[in-house]
Amino acid sequence: MLLVFVLMLSVMAAPSATSAQEQGEPDGWVTRTDGVEERVTSQGNPLIDAEVWDIEFIGNTAYVAGKFLKVVRAPSDWARVDQPFLAAFDASSGQWDPDFRPQLDGPVWALEIGENGDLVAGGEFTTVNGQSQIGIVSLDPASGATNTNFAGSVDRRYSENLAIVRDLHRDGDDLYAIGNFSHAIGGNTTMQAGKVARFDATTGVPDTAWTPVLTGKSGWAIDVSDDGNRVFLGGEFTYINATEGTSLFGAVDATTGALVPGYDHGFNVTPHRAWPLGGIIYDLAVANDLVYLSGAEHFWESRSDTTGASINLVLRYNGNWFNDTQVTEFEGDTIYIGCHCIRHWGYANHDIVATTGEITGSLTDWALGGEGVWAVDTAPDGCVWMGGDLRGTSRLRGVEEDGSYRWVGRFARYCAPDLVEVSNELLGEDLTWQVSAEADWPQDWVSPSFDAAAWQTATAEFGYGDGDEVTVVSDANRPAAVLGRADFNVDDPAAFTHLELRVQADDGATVWINGDPVVAHNIPDGVLSAQTLAETTIWGATEKEWHEYLVPTSSLVAG
Repeated sequence: MLLVFVLMLSVMAAPSATSAQEQGEPDGWVTRTDGVEERVTSQGNPLIDAEVWDIEFIGNTAYVAGKFLKVVRAPSDWARVDQPFLAAFDASSGQWDPDFRPQLDGPVWALEIGENGDLVAGGEFTTVNGQSQIGIVSLDPASGATNTNFAGSVDRRYSENLAIVRDLHRDGDDLYAIGNFSHAIGGNTTMQAGKVARFDATTGVPDTAWTPVLTGKSGWAIDVSDDGNRVFLGGEFTYINATEGTSLFGAVDATTGALVPGYDHGFNVTPHRAWPLGGIIYDLAVANDLVYLSGAEHFWESRSDTTGASINLVLRYNGNWFNDTQVTEFEGDTIYIGCHCIRHWGYANHDIVATTGEITGSLTDWALGGEGVWAVDTAPDGCVWMGGDLRGTSRLRGVEEDGSYRWVGRFARYCAPDLVEVSNELLGEDLTWQVSAEADWPQDWVSPSFDAAAWQTATAEFGYGDGDEVTVVSDANRPAAVLGRADFNVDDPAAFTHLELRVQADDGATVWINGDPVVAHNIPDGVLSAQTLAETTIWGATEKEWHEYLVPTSSLVAG
């Protein structure tokens, strides 16, 4: 096997103060993360193929929920790991967190941060971590263990179908849940619930004084007004509290659950024949005294949160039909509307302008996917994470934009140019290396203290003589692997969020930093030796492709 190896390593500084949201800037890149795959067919959403349905951040961890079965470890050896329906990823490096391992038996549709800092999940499950737990669960954000102090759950009696929680929203001490269920349960309390309920956010005990009732198929979305007086309900239901004119959307009193008098409830889009009720509200969000609605058929809308009056109803963008919008997320001064719309079924970015909700930009030119975006959230570093049915990107950081699409694992991390800045290139293409090709590897050759002074001096790229190397490695026996060592200096590892590492290898390469393995590119698992072969053979133009990895800075040592 011929091996040619080039390595570049940079440290990435903390993001600058100016964010993409403040700029309204659509230009940026997708940085590589691990991903998920292998969706299940569920009762709750059998016709929608999106694997990812919600993303939530607690600290610097991204929690990804949906109806997937496996995590794909993209930055290492592309291994598939069984971790169905809920997984955690480092927000800086994008790597899967193997310490967070909750076990659920059904899809997770919604995530929320609990009052005690736990992760609250809602969905279509009946057991969690081996114990009965229907529809709602509170989890330790580090391990995924069940928080037994939270007793809330739901049930769907009188039906052969499973109870479903489609959305969660916490407002102070209150946790709201909406979906398709008949009872809310917690502690010693069991109460009838018409597809929507409110729980104590700490104990999970349902509030028996708040009793709105939805009639029809299901609730999908819930939020609370900025003043805390009104609760907004959206979905595919016929009535709220058995009242005409309340299909798909309405507002109820936050104290009693009664309809807000004088409010303009109901659906404002011309009914579409494809839907039993003419349409659906998939999601809603409250911002700046407005309620933003997204749904089918082919619209998004902003409405007054005090009167319900329609402020802006959008059916077209740049002269084209919008198609369905599927998630609405408010961050800073921006409303993000996820959809399968506006080219490539991608993603639309909408800045709030005064009270009109005017569209100011689109981020759809980089994404490829069938069902588009169903989840959006912003990481602490300002990068926007979006999930759904995203399969490829034409804007992968570190890879030349040639119009082709490269893999993303159903969700993507999108960063504006100023959010991740290269502050210091540690290893460049012209760096001096010490290289060796030995049949028996020296002991501790990956440790910082190893003396490689006797090895051959080389400049990348280096290999056995394929005709395009800068340095040809000397060795008559030509074992499968060439060893290379290079020194670099970092004064303060804590100043950086993560490392960006780019590899060009024919056929495979492994990377250690200060003795810690951080990347295995096209290399099999297990003990490696000088005769270990790559998993696959690389040919032609692919030999020159750069492969980017984002890895933690934990391996760095000051100096």
